This record gives sequence, structure tokens and C-alpha cells, in this order.
Amino acid sequence: MKKSLSALANGMILCFSLNSCVDTKVAGTMTSSETQESSSSISTKYGVSLTDSRDGQIYKTVVIGKQTWMAQNLNYASLSGSMCYGDSTEYCSTYGRLYTWDSAKAICPMGWHLPSDSEWVSMEEFIGMDSSDAVYGGYRGSNQGTQLKADTTLWHYNTGTNSIGFSAIPGGYFNGTKFTISNNYAYFWTSTVFGDSSQAWSRALISNYPSILRTLLPESNSLSVRCIQSLM
Repeated sequence: MKKSLSALANGMILCFSLNSCVDTKVAGTMTSSETQESSSSISTKYGVSLTDSRDGQIYKTVVIGKQTWMAQNLNYASLSGSMCYGDSTEYCSTYGRLYTWDSAKAICPMGWHLPSDSEWVSMEEFIGMDSSDAVYGGYRGSNQGTQLKADTTLWHYNTGTNSIGFSAIPGGYFNGTKFTISNNYAYFWTSTVFGDSSQAWSRALISNYPSILRTLLPESNSLSVRCIQSLM
């Protein structure tokens, strides 16, 4: 199933195909103070489990550099702006819920928040992505996507190593009309919008690609959410 996105950036139209995305580089503006380390020197460090006081669900967490991330997709049933893939509650119990951007930006439990684009960049650089790649759109890095993917047959092509404990699984997404094939794509919102275009930056991991896709998607789409712990 082939779908495309046209993203307006830097005065030009960049077309990304979700099945065969072009590695188009779009200049970004963020910087990172994280120290880049070789992925071979990074070990998994799980944090304290997170209990969502709103519904009692418990999530694993993982420490990546100076950040603490949820190691599972959020599954809080908001009153509006969220759904289960194919309207299946069984799907939600495995993959978590899918959220529109408006819902995602305020859906994380107290003390946690939807990560910004620059917070994603900091994590990507920590696990070995070159800073000169991290600020661009399209596919970036080398094997950082492989490091983030869970080692599970939930992926159509099980290429993940889960070397840092992020445990990404392919929750698919909803484009406002149709659901994508869930075992090929993991899409995550960031809190960062692009100007006044009604589009926000996202991250995508694709089954048979080792890198990480940074791309703009309409805020009306529904994607997975990973929360990051807010600094005290």
C-alpha cells in the first residue's frame, strides 16, 4: 500500500513516499549539546517503571544519555483524538493508541511530555548519529533505527537489535482516511510544528530500513506517542 506526503520546507516541496522514501536533505535549525558516543559503547539502562495515575497502566522506561524515555507506546484512552488501529482494543493492548497531534501534545502523564524535535535529535546523536545528518529531513544516520527497534516478529522484517532498550514496535498510523499496514511502520509525534503549515515533525522507523526518517506530517494524522520525562 503506497502513500505519499508533500512537505513544505525551506521554500520547496519535498515528497516522501512511505514505502520508498527519498533521502532528501532539508536544512533544520536545532542544535544539540549532547556528546556523541559510539553505539558500541552504549548499554541498556532501564529506569523506574512509570505508573499512569489516570488509569493505573504501568510502562517500562529507559535512560538514554541524559534523557529518560518511555520504553512502550502510550495507551491512555483520551476522550477524543485517539484510536486503536482498526478500532481493535486488542491492537491497543499490544501497540498502544494512535493520537492526533493536538491530542498528543497534551496526553503524557504528569511529569512527562511529548518530546520536541530537538529532544529526538539529542537522543539520535547520543546513539551515534552524526550531528551533520541529524538536522536534515528524510532518512538519516546509519543503524540508529535498528538500535531503536524491538527484536520481535511483530516487525515484518525482524531486523531490530533493541540495543538501547527503546523497544520500538510497528504500530502503523492513520492518515485521516485509512490505516497503514501496522507491521511495517512505527511513527512517533514530536511536539514541534513547522511554521504555520499545520504540519508537525515526526519520526518513523520502517521495517527494512536501518536508519531513522525525520519528516513532516499533517497534524490530523494519528501516530504513536512516546513520552519523555520532564526535567525537575
